[in-house]
Amino acid sequence: MKRWTTILILLLAAGLLLAGCSPAAPVDPPEEPPAGNGEAPPAEPAVTELDVPVYFGNANADGVVAEIRTVRYEEGATEEEILLLVLDELLAGPQEDALFPGIPAGVRVLGVTVDDGLATVDFSEEMELNFGGGSAGELIILSVLANTLTELDFVDLVMPLVEGDTLFLGHVIIEEPLTRDEDMIVS
Repeated sequence: MKRWTTILILLLAAGLLLAGCSPAAPVDPPEEPPAGNGEAPPAEPAVTELDVPVYFGNANADGVVAEIRTVRYEEGATEEEILLLVLDELLAGPQEDALFPGIPAGVRVLGVTVDDGLATVDFSEEMELNFGGGSAGELIILSVLANTLTELDFVDLVMPLVEGDTLFLGHVIIEEPLTRDEDMIVS
């Protein structure tokens, strides 16, 4: 019996020790004191929505067709930030099955600048490596870039680069900025 009493005492002691080592109940953080100056907390930045025509190649590869995309940006966004949002929509490709992307698959934007109406866009090497070829494809790429980006009020000309160098597409070397080409836009 003495042995059972000793075992029981040891088990109770171990249980008490283990219970004392359990994590404490969570404590709620102290409440922030109210602002003493009576001012309201800063407001969230206003978000602007901009509907932009984004152009993609038509089924005949002889023109471009616009899909309206909505980009959202916070008040105070730079022209470069807005340009990147529009480029994201262009790189995402068309939503309509009858259209095809003008930009080759896998292309990334490495950087953008906007200076006095000139948007310079530096693309990854996939712009040249993944280009399928053909003069119609060249015209579509150049047209979707120029026509999409010049839809922005602050862009008049577009200078595409690849890895910081001149863009080369099969038969075309782009050494001068692109202008809007209304003749390529079809309904």
